[in-house]
Amino acid sequence: MPQGTPSMRNWQMGVLRGIAGELGLNVGGYISRSRHCAVGVLAAMHVLLIHAKRSTPPSKDEVQLRRFALLAGIEHLLHGVPGTYVEPFDWGLDFLESSNWTLGSSWDLIVNMQHPVFCDFAAFAQANPAPALPASVWRGRSPRGPRPPRRGLRPFIFSTHTALAREAHLELRAAIGGFSGLADPKFLFIESMASTSCKECRTSLEDGVLVGREFLESWRARRLSVAGMREELAELLAALLSWGSGPGMGPSSLDLLVCMEPFWLAPLLSSVLHAPVLVQLNVAALLEFPAIDAQEVDAWWGLFHAMFAVPGTAVAVTSLFLQAQALEQCGRRFLYTPLLGLHTRAKARSPALRQEVLVHRAEDTYAQEGHKRLLEVFAPLWERHAPQLAARFVFVRRDDRPSFSEQAQYRALVVFPRQPHEVKLADAFAMELVTFVPDEPLAHRFIWPHAKPFGFWTRDLDRRTAMWGRSPWRTSAPDCEPHAPACALYGMPLMLGPNASLSLASLAAQRFWWPWTEWGVLMQAGVQGFVSVPDLLVRLAGLGGDKASAIQAQMRRAQSKRRRRTLRWWRRAAGAACHQMRRKSGGGK
Repeated sequence: MPQGTPSMRNWQMGVLRGIAGELGLNVGGYISRSRHCAVGVLAAMHVLLIHAKRSTPPSKDEVQLRRFALLAGIEHLLHGVPGTYVEPFDWGLDFLESSNWTLGSSWDLIVNMQHPVFCDFAAFAQANPAPALPASVWRGRSPRGPRPPRRGLRPFIFSTHTALAREAHLELRAAIGGFSGLADPKFLFIESMASTSCKECRTSLEDGVLVGREFLESWRARRLSVAGMREELAELLAALLSWGSGPGMGPSSLDLLVCMEPFWLAPLLSSVLHAPVLVQLNVAALLEFPAIDAQEVDAWWGLFHAMFAVPGTAVAVTSLFLQAQALEQCGRRFLYTPLLGLHTRAKARSPALRQEVLVHRAEDTYAQEGHKRLLEVFAPLWERHAPQLAARFVFVRRDDRPSFSEQAQYRALVVFPRQPHEVKLADAFAMELVTFVPDEPLAHRFIWPHAKPFGFWTRDLDRRTAMWGRSPWRTSAPDCEPHAPACALYGMPLMLGPNASLSLASLAAQRFWWPWTEWGVLMQAGVQGFVSVPDLLVRLAGLGGDKASAIQAQMRRAQSKRRRRTLRWWRRAAGAACHQMRRKSGGGK
């Protein structure tokens, strides 16, 4: 395994010396300063720990302290220099899974330290299966009301995320039942063509964009107060749409307000317009909230609480992990309505038009870049020794993303995750494109370290505190479990605290929350898993036409159920909102 640059080796040696110092050991003579790599460092630390335990029997507390010290060293080697969030290594512990070492993965080390009766992760997982999802996650408060009018609805979609904005329009149209039911939508706060990752989506919205994302970004730059946000939002809506607070100046009974991202905008809209808002929560509720002062965050929670007093307001979530986060923060269980990927408008074929395998997300993080390089090393070896089984990979570049119709032509898709929920997974599932993603334990290397949109690894302590704040009305909310600890759900911590993260020291928590992610959910519905690069290559070699067709049929059945769930919510939510707007304008009871 490559040893890295001298600066990397020096940093590794510094970590080793620091951890060994906490263990009370002298590392001199164990490892040469000039010849070691990240794997060697950790292997040496593990040996030193065992040696220390055997030579001088420590107390139980001392053993635990030494284990935590060693885990800290592993964490730093995997995720970068402490405090800088920079990833310094070309190679490291991420890739034990793909090596021919007897030690199968870095998780074997972790399990062995945390649970010494098990020698590897496989034995630990077999003896400690992750709990199944509770039945309550599939339930939630669904809006009630008459069917929405089939004609004349005017959707106003507030979203900084291009694909989500387009998806909201198409899901709403599918729920109502046809092209004629909706007027052309208007979009507010959409990201620019230069910044979007889906230029295909952005082009389709161009004629309906009223104002760009820069308006909201200016709030964050100025750290505007909640009162200031409400004032500027009211002025903007009055100027663009003649929506004011006076009689007859607000939205009409056929104006449908939809907020996708950011979520924190929805209570502001509700308070300014005194109208119901339909919301799909896709990231942490307070992600990128402009004001981080505690007093301003409390003021926002006040608007959030008042939003639910407006009849016709409806909120849903696009992942079960977010549902749990929201329940913990505000005491409300929002209905799970998965994204349907309708904006892709493409379907994969079997047999595929192209035999290559498309690889998404291969250069955003250290783990992704490293696994891309492993594929580039392993694939030629297979080509030389077993050409009939070798997979040919095409890597998606940031500046050259293929269209959805082009993606659907590939034999399969490999996605390296970055967080618990990503729109591209729902897109691939909708296209019935056979998709391979990391399974346990490899998945944990990808989804937790960089999950900033869900609250983890946010550098600024004030922003972490704001993002993970709880509603002062939480305990009186309709779905709150009053006897549950303030920081726990289903007996497991949600890590909702300004100094917490789903780190290696919380293996049980990682394994508990894995089934709540969309990766875990869709792996039960046809998405394929792998635990190493060689494992991925073997699975791709076995992906014949019949197997691909069977996987696609499984995905199709699951997507049909997901579609019914999501469109039912949109139909009911739109009907309830329109009904309340008619009552407000005096047009019905």
